[in-house]
Amino acid sequence: MGAPCEVPHLDALGSDISLENVRAALAADLADAREAGLNWRQVIDAIRPRTSRLWRSLGWEDQRRFLREDLRQWEILRHRMPPTVADAIDAAIGGGQLTVVAGEVADVSLRGDGVDLLLTTTDESVHKHGDAVVVATGTAWDRRSLQRSPLWTNLLASGVASVHPCGIGVRLDADGRLIDDTGATVPGIVCLGSIRQGEEWETTAIPEIRAQAAAVAKLIADDTFDRPARGPGIIGAPAPVLTGAPASYAEGVRRLLAVQDGASVSFATAVAEDPHQARAHVALAMIATERPDRAGGRDAVAGHLARARAALAHGSAEDRSHVEAIATWCEEGNAAGTVALIEHLDRVPDDAVALLVLAPSIAFAGAGDALPDTWQYVEQFTGVHGEAPWYLGLRAYGRTEQGLWYDAADLADAALELDPGNGNAAHALSHVHYETDAHGAGLKWLTDWIPSDGSTQRYLPHFQWHAALHELAMGDAAAAARRYATFLAPPQSRDVRCLVDAGSLAWRARLHPDWVTPPDPMPVLAEAGSLAYSPQTPFIAFHALLVLAAANDPAAIRAIKVPGASEEQANTLRFIGEGLIALTEGEPRAALDYLLESLPGLPSIGGSRVQQEVILETALAAMLQLGAPGQAGRLLSRHRATRAPQVTRGAVN
Repeated sequence: MGAPCEVPHLDALGSDISLENVRAALAADLADAREAGLNWRQVIDAIRPRTSRLWRSLGWEDQRRFLREDLRQWEILRHRMPPTVADAIDAAIGGGQLTVVAGEVADVSLRGDGVDLLLTTTDESVHKHGDAVVVATGTAWDRRSLQRSPLWTNLLASGVASVHPCGIGVRLDADGRLIDDTGATVPGIVCLGSIRQGEEWETTAIPEIRAQAAAVAKLIADDTFDRPARGPGIIGAPAPVLTGAPASYAEGVRRLLAVQDGASVSFATAVAEDPHQARAHVALAMIATERPDRAGGRDAVAGHLARARAALAHGSAEDRSHVEAIATWCEEGNAAGTVALIEHLDRVPDDAVALLVLAPSIAFAGAGDALPDTWQYVEQFTGVHGEAPWYLGLRAYGRTEQGLWYDAADLADAALELDPGNGNAAHALSHVHYETDAHGAGLKWLTDWIPSDGSTQRYLPHFQWHAALHELAMGDAAAAARRYATFLAPPQSRDVRCLVDAGSLAWRARLHPDWVTPPDPMPVLAEAGSLAYSPQTPFIAFHALLVLAAANDPAAIRAIKVPGASEEQANTLRFIGEGLIALTEGEPRAALDYLLESLPGLPSIGGSRVQQEVILETALAAMLQLGAPGQAGRLLSRHRATRAPQVTRGAVN
C-alpha cells in the first residue's frame, strides 16, 4: 500500500477554517495522489497525526456538521477492516447470511421470544423480526452516554464539568483539565482517552492515549498545585433553597421557559407574597400581552406595568433594565421591543426570560418579525446558557426555522433527555417530523408524549393540531376529524389558541376531499370573540381570515385592519382575504391570482412555515378546481423545498 504521503493542501490550512475548507483540501490532496500514482489510503494515513489540529481549527458548529454528515464515511476510510475480514463479509453477503440496509431505526419492540425492528430508508419503512438487536455503531461520549454515567452525571449537575459544544466529550484545556460551566479550569481533574473526543477527535487508539498518558504523568510530576482548588463538598452540593416570593417567581420562570402551564399563577403568587417583585409584575404584563386568556389579557397590561415600575424603587439596575425592555415590547410592539431587548441583553446576557421574549418560539407564536436573523442571534448565548434544556429547545426550534432538520432533531432530543416535558424541544421535534414527511413516526411520538411528559404543557391543543396534520398527510381525514372534535373544538381549546389551531384546521378540512363534514366555524368565532373581528397582530389576523372564510363572511374579512401593520403585512393580509373570498364564491382563477400574490409576504406575518403552508394548500385547491393538476405540482415543487430524508428521531450523532 505504501507509506503515508504528503498532504500539502491540508497542511496549508490555517487555525480558523470551515468544514468546506477541509473537504476541498482533502479532495485536492486525493487528486494529487491519484495523479502521482499513489493509493488513496496513503492520504488517509497521512491525516492521522494532523487530525487533532484540523479538528481544533473547526468551529463547533462545523464539528457538529462533520459528526452528522461525514462521520460514517470518515470511519470507513480511517478504520479499515483487514482483507480477511472483508473476504468473510463478502462471503456472508453472497451466501444470503448477511443483508446490508441503509436507514434509521424508528422503533424497536420486544415480541414473544424475539425483537421487532422498524427501519426507515429514503424510500420506505421496513419491518424486520429477529432474535436480538446488537448496537455496533461505535462508542462516543455524547449527552446520553454522559447522563448514563453516575460520575459524569454528578460532575455535570454540579457544574464541575460541561459538555463540549460539538455534542461529544467534555470541555478541557490544552492539558486535559476539566473546564467547568463558568469557563474556568478545574485543578486536580485531568482526563484522557475517548472523553477528549470533543477537544481532540482522534483520541481512541493506543498511540494517542499513550501520548496523553505520558503528558498527564509529566503534568502531575511538574505541577506545583499553587492554583486555588475547589473547596471540599462542591460536587453534589445542593443549590440554595428559595422560599416565599423568590421561590414563586423562580417556579414561574421555570414553567415559562419550559412552555408549561401555570406560569401566570406562579407570578401572581409571587406578587401577592411580595408586591415589590418587579420582575413578576412585568412577567404578568408580558403574558397578558401575548395571551388574551391569561393574566387578565390586554386590558390588564397597563396595570401590571404600572405596578412593575412602582416596584423598581426596591430593585436593582438590572431589574430596571429587565422591566423597561419587556415593558417596551408590551407597550410599543415588536419592532421597538426588539431594539430594547437587544440593548438589555447586551448589558445582562444571562437574562433567560428576555431572550425567550425576543425569540419567536411556540411561547410567543407569531410575535417575532423585527429581527430577521433571530436564530443566529440566539446562538450567541451558547456560552451563557450552555446545555440548559429550555435553551437547547429554543435553539432546536430555531434550527427548524433555518431548515436544518438533523441539527434540530439532535438539539431537541438532547433537551428532552434532560427535561422530557420541554415544550420548545417537543415543538421543534414536531416540526422536524412534519417537514421531513416522517408522519408515521411523528404521529406515534406525539401520541405517546402528549398524555405523559407533555401533559403539563401550556399549549396542548397546538400539539394535537400537529398530530392532526400528520393524520391528514397520511390520508386519514377521519382520524383528524375525531381529533378535532375531541381535543381542538371549543371548549377544549380556548381564546387565541382556539382561533389559531382549531380555526386553521377548520379551514383545512374544507380543502381536504375526504373530510366528510368539515367543522362548524361558528363555535370557534364565538370563542375567539374580538380576536377574530378586531385582531391586534398580523399573525392573529391571518388566522382570523381563515375562520371567517370558513364561515363565508366576506364583509368581516374585508373589515379587518391591524393597527400598526406594515405596508407589506397589510397588503399580504388583503391578498389572502380576497383570495379566500374568491374561492368561497366559486372564482378559483381570481382566488389563485390573489393567493400567489400573497406568498412572498407570508414571512412578514409571523408564525411557522407549517402554519403559513395553508395558503399554499389553498392555492393548490384553486388550481385543482381549474383542472390544472400539472401546474399544481409545479407550484408545490417550487414553493415547498425538496424534502430531506425522513428524520424519525433525534440523537442523529
